[in-house]
Amino acid sequence: MRKAARLKEMAKPLSAHRVVLASFAVDFLDVVLNLAVAILSSSAVMLAESLQGASDLLATGLLLIGLRQAKRPGGRKYPYGRGRELYFWTLISTLVMLAGSATMSVWSGLQHLLHPVPLQSIPLALAVVLVGLVSNSYALSLSLRRLHAPSPELKLTEAITRSPYIETKVTLVLDLMGTVSATFGLIALLATLMTGNVRYDGFGAIVIGLTIATLAWLLAVEVKELLIGRAAGSTALTEIRRAVLSVPEVKDIVDLQTMYLGPEQILIDVEITLATCLSTRTIEGVIRRIQTAVKAKVPAASQVHVGLDRPQKA
Repeated sequence: MRKAARLKEMAKPLSAHRVVLASFAVDFLDVVLNLAVAILSSSAVMLAESLQGASDLLATGLLLIGLRQAKRPGGRKYPYGRGRELYFWTLISTLVMLAGSATMSVWSGLQHLLHPVPLQSIPLALAVVLVGLVSNSYALSLSLRRLHAPSPELKLTEAITRSPYIETKVTLVLDLMGTVSATFGLIALLATLMTGNVRYDGFGAIVIGLTIATLAWLLAVEVKELLIGRAAGSTALTEIRRAVLSVPEVKDIVDLQTMYLGPEQILIDVEITLATCLSTRTIEGVIRRIQTAVKAKVPAASQVHVGLDRPQKA
């Protein structure tokens, strides 16, 4: 019984705030430890790690701002709410990663390749990288859990692709970036320790920078689509159609348009034809039942607008 209850609790999606906050704490730890070791060891990898951690810290900080802003009421100026403001802050965070952390990491690595400097305190640097690997892996597991929990029947990759939780996808990329960077840093430092060739350290910093740039670019492309007004995925569209057609009075769906207003907010505009002539009051009841059915099938449906192709009265 206890095991079943524990599994049920783990299946629940974590809150976006908790996931982002965990990532923020990990990034803060990375910056403090890696910067200290970079100063002590003169390691390009550790400097790259601290830069990457600083970039992640700023990025997650922007996400926290975005989450807070997205929850503010829209009012007359923003009739559909402010949910898409999170996409703006996410885009800014990806630009920070591209222009800041990636560029500086590659530059630092090139400098150590061209002008190698003997490393100091390599065992200490290795210990800090291991701490970073463990902490980033833990934060990564939280992001994966939040993305997979709503659709446990799907493969993990499919759940990530279809998930509307853009803020968690951001932390997933950031935490994956931190994990990959720590892994590359560990390999580079071990190679330097075993061979005595300090250029491995510079090469590792370059790989970290290129990894940051690649992941940040992929994230920016997805955020751009959401800012433009990306439609809901095929699974959500199928569920919406089923919900609408489950109302007996609906004959057919003439048109269906959707757009994400936020991570868990979908605007739905559906145009239908009715099977029979109905009174105005009955039509109003049909529309309410359609809206209820759609929101039951697709919880993210925050706005459901129903129109009639040819309004009919008795």
